[in-house]
Amino acid sequence: MTTPERANKIWQQILAEFEAPPMDEAIREELEAFVARRKEEGGAPTDF
Repeated sequence: MTTPERANKIWQQILAEFEAPPMDEAIREELEAFVARRKEEGGAPTDF
């Protein structure tokens, strides 16, 4: 197995096993509201 093949397998395994950490529901709602506001505003400025 080549290094890129091994790395590909490792990241896929990490992603498959990922569990989001617990988050207080009030914080989650605040975060979702913030993201929605920023999307409405056009998001972060970019140079491209």
